[in-house]
Amino acid sequence: MMTHKRSIPIVVAVLMLSLVGCRTYGDYGSVEKTVNKISEANEAFARALDRAQSNAESLRRAAQSAVALDHYAEAYEAIVAEHGEMVERHEKAFDDLPRSVFRYSASNRLLGSVVSEQNMIGNRYAGVAREAARAVGLESLDDPRPPYNYVFVPPYFERIRYSVGSPALDEVIRQAG
Repeated sequence: MMTHKRSIPIVVAVLMLSLVGCRTYGDYGSVEKTVNKISEANEAFARALDRAQSNAESLRRAAQSAVALDHYAEAYEAIVAEHGEMVERHEKAFDDLPRSVFRYSASNRLLGSVVSEQNMIGNRYAGVAREAARAVGLESLDDPRPPYNYVFVPPYFERIRYSVGSPALDEVIRQAG
């Protein structure tokens, strides 16, 4: 019976910590920094949408003279439409960010999802540009990554290193025109 009475305060303490939560992560001001990063990422993503819309218009004009680019213009326009929806969704998620104790974890989750989705859209734009480059005969601008996936540096830096070889849509449009 004595061991049962001694375990009650421990059980109560564990229950209180699990119900109340214990913030042992982050430092002072880290929530504000994360929120600022989300805001900056959203603004940059909206600016990228403007550039993508003008690129889509240029690609559509180039597709009028080069029929091989028609499919790629449609694919690019579909990505631009999805990009626009993501901009709106990211802004809404940012506005709906809780203003409570749970803001730290919510803001970190939101930042991770925003950055991941923005990278995904960027990769899709690059994929269409790469395929359009092949269609107009710009093979030299193909993706120069090694054929294996094992790298000695973090994947993010490896992606940056090899993104230099990605074709610019401007060059594809010039080649087609």
